[in-house]
Amino acid sequence: MDDLQLPRLRADLELVNRELKRQFPPEQEQGRVRDILADVTGRSGKRYRPLLLLLSARCGPNYAAQRPLLCKLGAVIELIHMASLVHDDIVDDSPLRRGQATVQSRYGKDMAVYTGDLLLARTMKLVFTEGLGQTGAALCETIERMCRGEIGQFDCRFRIDTPVERYLENIAGKSVALFETATRLGCQLAGGSADTVRNLSRFGRHLGYLFQIRDDLLDFLSSEAREGKPIHVDFREGVFTLPVLFASSSPKTRAELAELAELARQGRFASAETERLTAAVRRSGGLEAAKAEMEYHRASARRLTESLPSAIAQAFRGILDKLDLPDASGT
Repeated sequence: MDDLQLPRLRADLELVNRELKRQFPPEQEQGRVRDILADVTGRSGKRYRPLLLLLSARCGPNYAAQRPLLCKLGAVIELIHMASLVHDDIVDDSPLRRGQATVQSRYGKDMAVYTGDLLLARTMKLVFTEGLGQTGAALCETIERMCRGEIGQFDCRFRIDTPVERYLENIAGKSVALFETATRLGCQLAGGSADTVRNLSRFGRHLGYLFQIRDDLLDFLSSEAREGKPIHVDFREGVFTLPVLFASSSPKTRAELAELAELARQGRFASAETERLTAAVRRSGGLEAAKAEMEYHRASARRLTESLPSAIAQAFRGILDKLDLPDASGT
């Protein structure tokens, strides 16, 4: 990744990974707990959230002095993200995550619940034992926002008439909050100015929206083989994403989507219905509308980099550019 060419950034991320491994050393765990934790912590995600925190910290004058603490905070934020994924997969009954069997599919839902809780408990232990107490309230508020967003999303299940505004409100918690917190806390901990902290927080917010809406679009523009997870699981479970909600507001497809939503609610959403859903969303212009929303957040985030040091701005723009879509011909 080009954004790792900044001095010591790759080394910082390696310290984050080392900190994650240090939290659950195999020799201190036993039986199934050891197996599950090795499985979860051994998965190599892209570490976007710690990366954002570390990049944001470079906009503050105290970055070098705070570097060890920042790497620990990066591990905390990644643990929160890991826990949220474990819990998400339980709710969604997802068999795959990044092409691998999820904790809930491999070990059962009960074990997955306890695993997610264990990861969250360890984040709190890290906060209070590693000199991160000043960030504790912000992290707890972020977890609260994530939970509220998940509750809001669950409350909207199978409601094809859910307003787009409600969808955006839900993902502001469940998906956006941790991006926003990572960029804000990184700069704050490094002593960044109030204006820079505010701009980076807004950057993280727009990036979080971009990230989630892109994920919604990939459900229609990609494949299970490419993304490492089944497609259209959200719709089958009654979670209607942005392309679907835009399509449901079109007179051309409103009735058909309502019918498909009812079939999903009855557990009768099979491969034929998957094809109908894809065709209806394409026909309605739902993909174009969602992509326009995504590009709005990309452009807004890009503008916020203009006041940052050039090397940091370039790294952030590199992240924005990588979050593109596959060829959408036919949409």
